[in-house]
Amino acid sequence: MLCERCGERPASVTYTQITGGERVAKHLCEECAREMGILPSSPFEGIARMFGLPDISKLFPEFFGERRPHDLFDLMDASGQEVMNRAAEAASARDYDFVSTEHILLGLTDEPTTAKILESLGVNLPELRTEIDDLIGHGLGAKEELTLNPRAKRALQLAFDEANASGSNFITSLHLLLGIIRERESISAQMLGG
Repeated sequence: MLCERCGERPASVTYTQITGGERVAKHLCEECAREMGILPSSPFEGIARMFGLPDISKLFPEFFGERRPHDLFDLMDASGQEVMNRAAEAASARDYDFVSTEHILLGLTDEPTTAKILESLGVNLPELRTEIDDLIGHGLGAKEELTLNPRAKRALQLAFDEANASGSNFITSLHLLLGIIRERESISAQMLGG
């Protein structure tokens, strides 16, 4: 598929825009996405900016070595991005100014691959969603820019570790699920029996 903007280069970035409550996916090449300000210009800048984190590649360069991604979309595949977008939407809809592991778990219940895995493990998804909603309720007011709470940060780091351990170049929705389960202190992990 070619970039929808320039029509010349292969589309490698899927950008979802919500306008007037309607979700529209655009497929762009990296160059057009950078020109539009969708992709960051430095490693990890996007995910760091998105969640109010420092650029971890600069904090731990020896950890990332030569395998440093060029931008947010190098870190997560489409399924991982979808989960994190849904987690952010869940947090905002519930008036939170941060994304928690519970919001990420809500995002995982809506992503087809992880939803099937959870169901195959005997998880009743509607009941799980209701249980999460009852547990987390509403926050004190959403801000324009969301951050990750400490457990969500830890879960993302564990997801990155899982991706590395499996030899994957991307953090997928499955890695995010494994990250949630491995972050054993979170309520989400306990809900899944972690």
